[in-house]
Amino acid sequence: MKFNAGLWIDHREAVVVVLDKCPTVTHRIQSSVDFQPRRLEETPTGPFEAQQVPADDSRQRKLTGELTKFYDQVISCLANIEAVFVFGPGEAKNEFVGRLTTNSTRAWEVSVETADRMSDPQIIERARQHFQSAAFR
Repeated sequence: MKFNAGLWIDHREAVVVVLDKCPTVTHRIQSSVDFQPRRLEETPTGPFEAQQVPADDSRQRKLTGELTKFYDQVISCLANIEAVFVFGPGEAKNEFVGRLTTNSTRAWEVSVETADRMSDPQIIERARQHFQSAAFR
């Protein structure tokens, strides 16, 4: 049987809605991504305050590693899914689709759309609308 899923995603969390199952299954995955540089101490102890913030390249490597783990967790929730509707704000949806298509041996039917923040019922309804639309068939 072919299963469809809707995926609302941003860098902070993902909501996976598995349709075609009764009742509809929803998974919420939180990421551990931290976009704000943190000082090593609470208060600066000397004139070199800039040295207390980690270097840009090390922050970028850490961010990339955390996003990779997050996207892999989301992919693991899509084990039996053949068609995925990915939507959400920002760049996370496009980064996820890139990770999904380049690091997977499966052929996925993927649709992408920009959407704002939504509640769980809105996410479920938007995913259902997408898969019921004539454009998808």
